[in-house]
Amino acid sequence: MTSEQSNILKKWFEDYVSGFFQNDPDVNRAIQLKKDHTYRVCRNIQTLCESISLCPNDVRIADITALYHDIGRFPQFARYRTFNDHISCNHARLGVKVLGINRVLHMLSLNERRLISKSIAFHNAVRIPNCLEPRQDIFIRLLRDADKLDIWQVMIDHFSQYRENPKNAVFLNLSDRPECSAKILKAIFDGSFARTQDMATLNDFKLLQISWVFDLNFTATFKIVKERRFIEKLAEGLPPDREVTMAINNALDQVEHCSSVKKSKLRSA
Repeated sequence: MTSEQSNILKKWFEDYVSGFFQNDPDVNRAIQLKKDHTYRVCRNIQTLCESISLCPNDVRIADITALYHDIGRFPQFARYRTFNDHISCNHARLGVKVLGINRVLHMLSLNERRLISKSIAFHNAVRIPNCLEPRQDIFIRLLRDADKLDIWQVMIDHFSQYRENPKNAVFLNLSDRPECSAKILKAIFDGSFARTQDMATLNDFKLLQISWVFDLNFTATFKIVKERRFIEKLAEGLPPDREVTMAINNALDQVEHCSSVKKSKLRSA
């Protein structure tokens, strides 16, 4: 991918997203939220690329995967007025479809198109397939980590403002009851990634995001999580009972251990 091609793709993103703004302030806030998120994920992926010394061409490809990773969010919200995939559609698949219908990536090589499309398709998957080529695997893992880093910060900010704006779309219409799902707590005890379909409350949403530490891939990602105290901030306001405390501590132990691992990439394909 050349710098010129990258610039063309960036302009297409701006033009496409601009078409979703309306005279409705609530819609505009939601669209702006995802647009801002996109550019922060781009910055995150640049940082992660530097940590593993990718070549300039691969950095450009990774940057475009980040730019387009949530392109499906815009038509998703326009149609369903929600970002909840389980009651609307899979935004990653929709994003790949949008790029295909509009022939956005046609100027790139077949290999580059596949790298970008697969990265987008699997950035929100519960698990990364084992059948991927090593090069595809690394781009998907970079995007997943970069995405999580920004979602954590965004959600921490929004949770702190919940009382002022409880109808914010990012809360997925979840209840503010004090309960915590046994399935989500068990996932954290088991050192695994909790599932969104098991969420019933805002506390579950916080715990689910805490469980993401078991799905990170790069030492640099863990270091950022530790430095920014994401887990501690997400844990604020959770019930101080024994099981919740144990789950939080399990996640913190994962961050502490993996932030000191010398290898840049913690898992291999």
